[in-house]
Amino acid sequence: MDRFYTCVRLVSRFWLWFFFRDVSVVHAERVPAGGPVLLCINHPNNLIDSLLVGGVLPRKVHYLTTAALFRNRLVARFLTACGAIPVYRKQDDPTQMDKNADAFAACFRALEAGRLVGIYPEGTTHSEIRVQRIKTGASRIALTYQATARGGPLALVPVGLSFDARKSFRSRVRVSFGEPIPVAPYAAVHRDDPLRAVEALTSAIQTGMEAEILHVARPERQDLIRALEQIYRGDLVRELRRSAASAGDRSTRCASRRASRTRSRISRSVTPRAWSGSGPASSAIAASSPPTTCATRRCAPAGSGRAVGPGCAIPGRPRSACRSSPTAVSSTGCPTCCRG
Repeated sequence: MDRFYTCVRLVSRFWLWFFFRDVSVVHAERVPAGGPVLLCINHPNNLIDSLLVGGVLPRKVHYLTTAALFRNRLVARFLTACGAIPVYRKQDDPTQMDKNADAFAACFRALEAGRLVGIYPEGTTHSEIRVQRIKTGASRIALTYQATARGGPLALVPVGLSFDARKSFRSRVRVSFGEPIPVAPYAAVHRDDPLRAVEALTSAIQTGMEAEILHVARPERQDLIRALEQIYRGDLVRELRRSAASAGDRSTRCASRRASRTRSRISRSVTPRAWSGSGPASSAIAASSPPTTCATRRCAPAGSGRAVGPGCAIPGRPRSACRSSPTAVSSTGCPTCCRG
């Protein structure tokens, strides 16, 4: 990645962080860290789409860009420095379509050098919640490159961009990378029937792109989808927060129980056990035990020699009195408290 593109990418990432509330990136690891890659991206939001994909990937992306943007000399220099490849569309100027051979050649050179090329197969930007019927350019590039076999194996990755609100400040966007589409099976068919192979791979790319977004096949239902989303979004958010809170309470209780068990084990490991035996050994151990208090020892009735609960069971005195006014236990132990 050259220095100029790195600077442009940093500025783009800052702008995306400022403009969007949240940019969710899904399965970016599906884009190989090296080698030739062809990204097939839907195009719902003009220049922002290129900024998003270029901002979330650590590799330089060479976009196929409409040649109409290269008419301005300053913009053309900027796009060329960013690695953009001009492509000529029929709706822009039908007389320039023969120049697309140069665009294809530039794509092949970039892929043979192990670079990453981004293409918008729909051919135009739009605001619909779906992937429009894509053109055959992406499949033709992939199959022609695969047939030449002059570079490494091609990774064909579908990409889906989904916007919460396309033109709204502090909205949300999702960038999802699909499973790479294997090109080799279509390349085998391409040798015998190029047209059939191009159509089949184009359909596979269309399906892969649709799988990465919320695809509404019937455009007339887009308003209904948006209305339902507005109605139920609040309920969904509240339900998710309630579920997260419940999960947090359960984890807190589990952590508290674990901490309690840990403290109990530590207490047993450092607290001397009560001795109930008799004889010189017991007397010697009892005699060597330091004085303690009823408030800090687990006491029992006289002669029991074992712990049965907190506090002291001194005859005629309540447990609370023993706790509030501790009485020192002698080295041999008081009549009602555990020794040592």
